[in-house]
Amino acid sequence: VYIGLDSYWDRLTYSDMIKFVKNCKARGQKAGIYWTPFVDWARNPDRIVEGTDDIPYKDIYLYANDVPQEIAGAYAIDPTHPAFKKRAELYLNRFIDQGFEFIKLDFMTHGSLESDSHYDPEVFTGIQAYNRGLQYLFDLLKDKMFINFSISPLFPAQYTHGRRIGCDAYNTIAHTEYTLNSLTHGWWLNRVYRFNDADNVVLNGVSLGENRARITSSVITGLFCIGDDFST
Repeated sequence: VYIGLDSYWDRLTYSDMIKFVKNCKARGQKAGIYWTPFVDWARNPDRIVEGTDDIPYKDIYLYANDVPQEIAGAYAIDPTHPAFKKRAELYLNRFIDQGFEFIKLDFMTHGSLESDSHYDPEVFTGIQAYNRGLQYLFDLLKDKMFINFSISPLFPAQYTHGRRIGCDAYNTIAHTEYTLNSLTHGWWLNRVYRFNDADNVVLNGVSLGENRARITSSVITGLFCIGDDFST
């Protein structure tokens, strides 16, 4: 059983996160964390890349016709740039040192986008760059964490243990239908990924029948992720 901190974990202090991990372990659980390796949510070109001394984010964006590539309100980052690697080392080594054993890597598609160029002159396509970036992340995390991808290309698939089969799914029958569509059309994905993730199972505020359907739609993927807010 993993207990995962999703996005907005950065509102916690470093010591709070260590305490969280220890609390999970005391209950016989493992702690999980969330990160988006290929995006800049701040969209601040002059901000210095974490892990570097003087490299601004504008130097590591993926550009198309000289404009930063943007999806879902975030700028895409070049997976071949040395500053991307420094940033990844900073965050991932921090998570490992804090004791996390699961990581959800989200918005992976950004790293696969085509662009005017990449830092590595031997890279000519978005997927080639994505491959380079994934290999680097995998080498940092290998044998240390369960790796789960979200919002990611189906291939390459060899760098992760599991993958989310759709985007966000919550509690209504419409969300269950969405999950089942992904499951039906992706019937072959159990030959590709060991664990296919049906997203959070949220039960609060809907009927018993909708809850039963939502639970079943997740259980049959092989991975069950409870998503309700139990703090309330």
